Amino acid sequence: MLEAGTLRVVTFVAQVPEPVLDAALRDEIIPELSQMPDIRHCFAARRGLAGDELRVIASVWGAERPVPESPETPPVGRGTRDIRPLLERAQIEVFPIEVQARFARPEEARILRVFRGHVAARQMDAYLVEARSGMLADASINSGLSAFYLGTRRPDDFLTVSAWASWSAIEQATGGDVRRPFVTRNSARLASHEVTHFEIVGEGLGPGATDPEDSNQPDS
Repeated sequence: MLEAGTLRVVTFVAQVPEPVLDAALRDEIIPELSQMPDIRHCFAARRGLAGDELRVIASVWGAERPVPESPETPPVGRGTRDIRPLLERAQIEVFPIEVQARFARPEEARILRVFRGHVAARQMDAYLVEARSGMLADASINSGLSAFYLGTRRPDDFLTVSAWASWSAIEQATGGDVRRPFVTRNSARLASHEVTHFEIVGEGLGPGATDPEDSNQPDS
């Protein structure tokens, strides 16, 4: 497993034309984030439902320096004047990472799964053990899982961001399907949870990225 780091998730509602926004996410924001010295991995993704055009920027940082909690720090798209007001009103979540891995895969990731959970009292450590073992087991047989980052806000809250090649890969790992996308197999220790799926529009690896895990090797 990688050394400790930080997961930062910025979520906002699109209020400018989709082509302008998604092009800025793909062509400006992700390339700029990828150049930050402490960045390991970052994604920009979209969800388009009637009356609810959500966008998310998820980034994974090393443990060397505190992660900024302002949406405009570090700079994200100097040329995107239309996006800055959206980021000013964004929801920002910053979690220290406790479970993480990245895997080399033949297909690029297309779906970002954002899972927010609240565990039952005194169940966090047990849940993390199960989440880590389940992630490694999935990765060994499911080539659709390319990244998994789980951060906690102890004692009871956590947030997981995972990247997948297809819906079928998510179905295989979670036991759900496109009609029941909110299912999770590790639910016995959860008091509540919420799942959101996004279409990835941009992905980048930063200077802090390490080599991906070999999912065919036993964990040690």
